[in-house]
Amino acid sequence: MTDGDVRFSEDGHIEAVIKRRVKFVVEKGAMARLFKQGTHGDLQEAVRQRIDLNELKSLYTQPGFDAWHRHIVLHECWAHFTTRRIEEVRWGHFAKLINIVLYELVANNEIMTYEQAERLRAFLHVPIDQKVLNLLRSLTEDVRLPRKLLGMEEAEYKAIEETIREEAGKIGIPAIWFEDAYSHDF
Repeated sequence: MTDGDVRFSEDGHIEAVIKRRVKFVVEKGAMARLFKQGTHGDLQEAVRQRIDLNELKSLYTQPGFDAWHRHIVLHECWAHFTTRRIEEVRWGHFAKLINIVLYELVANNEIMTYEQAERLRAFLHVPIDQKVLNLLRSLTEDVRLPRKLLGMEEAEYKAIEETIREEAGKIGIPAIWFEDAYSHDF
């Protein structure tokens, strides 16, 4: 190793942590099946390029986070990684992928301070799947909740996230805890 070797710098370490988190999420079983075979490496790179850690750390409001998140989900690059029309899967599959990666990054103590993580945790969107929808249906009769994820539109996605925040507020928990639905039978 020579002086100044980027691989062993703080920035190099942070980049390696991000790559590992993205790789973990893209390649885990349930997520891997959602995307076109043979594109996982390129998908990992596309996710990594779209999520700028410094931008993420600079977010201080829910509307700011939501706009930043929306910009990522609406990026045109995602169409390359699906066998379906992108509008059928953008707010189901790709929003879920981004949400899981963001959770992994915020939860990782090596790449941000405790204060940054706590602030951002409050803004995170819940990765939506059928278990989360079932949990929500057990708590509310909100008619805005879609019956399926395939073909979910942005307005439906926003309604789910809004309902999660409302229900979490009623019981005094962070909205991201609704991800715990995956560990329970609802």
